[in-house]
Amino acid sequence: MSLSSVDLTELRPLDRVLAFVDYNIPPEKKRAGARLPTTREVSDLLNVSPATVRNAYQVLAERGLARSDVGSGTFWTEAVENVTSGAEVIIGVNTETLHTGEQATRWGDRILGGLVRGMFNKGFSPRLKAVPILREGQLITAHGELKQLLEGVNAFVVMPFEFQEELVQMLSRRGIWTTSVNPPSISSTSDFVSPDYFAASKQVGMAFAAAGRQRALLFLSPGTERSKSCQLRLAGFVSGLHSGEQAPDFRKLTIEGDDPAEARRVFTDFLKQGWVPDAVYTAGDTLAQVVLEVAAERGIRVPEAMSVIGGTGLAASLATRNSSLTSMVQPLEEMGQSLASMLLAKRRNTDAATPGVVIPMHFWLGKTTLPQEDHVLGQGG
Repeated sequence: MSLSSVDLTELRPLDRVLAFVDYNIPPEKKRAGARLPTTREVSDLLNVSPATVRNAYQVLAERGLARSDVGSGTFWTEAVENVTSGAEVIIGVNTETLHTGEQATRWGDRILGGLVRGMFNKGFSPRLKAVPILREGQLITAHGELKQLLEGVNAFVVMPFEFQEELVQMLSRRGIWTTSVNPPSISSTSDFVSPDYFAASKQVGMAFAAAGRQRALLFLSPGTERSKSCQLRLAGFVSGLHSGEQAPDFRKLTIEGDDPAEARRVFTDFLKQGWVPDAVYTAGDTLAQVVLEVAAERGIRVPEAMSVIGGTGLAASLATRNSSLTSMVQPLEEMGQSLASMLLAKRRNTDAATPGVVIPMHFWLGKTTLPQEDHVLGQGG
């Protein structure tokens, strides 16, 4: 056995096993009574625990595709012959967002893991194909090159990046059923799955207002002109700030890129101008960590003199969540499951638009907010 080159990223262990047994075991070996690879074989090959393999085989059993005989192994049932024939879906994914760094890749992996599992649980064989759609910072549009890049692709999940809207339009014109992670434009109403940035950001603003904060800062990266999710954060945050009797003084600070050193410089220079916020909401936890470090250096007490809330996801901050930081939590696996349902709906009717799906978020409550702020944040999601 060998792991197929079709692998896109390091999926979560359970999803990796499901993907392997789905499209790395040849059809002739997926017949009623045929034995699946042993737990040890799959465990050694994929570098996952035997317990993970057993859990994956249990998923197959729950779907009626396999049965386990104690002491003998796991065997395919007749049902597998009915769902694997002609059920392959090749899903393209633009790689620019996924491969900007280890943490960013992990963010995308969790969404794609949910997508793989969602497709598999509905009886389809998903193959993920990495599609590098940019050259020298520009979208590839030449017909011949596109044809080669998209060879075999019949579905596409567009991850957030600078040319998201243009790529969606281009793929749709080519008849590829396409969905997006986050809306491709601020006015989009269909064909996307997104965390509810607006409602969650409004909740942040309401929390600051409830605590009587006087100077609220929204710290963004990248700029709102290129990120529709940032626009939704901005609109929701301002709406929440105005929920109290007197809205706090509000300012916005934006940096380009995700370099923590640059964020530190920009935030430090901002404070030197004399307007020191007592509440900060950042687009990503990486920015929030920078704010906390600078605040500590300047003797600003958190949360007494300054509350800080991180917005997980943009600046990709999932790898080392600070347990003391109050942070937004994105429903990444649920987003992947919703993408699977949406793609299959488009498969049934390629020309029909599917309603956009907006998924509520909740908050990880840490030590960087006050009790009255925690009370408001704990009411949503």
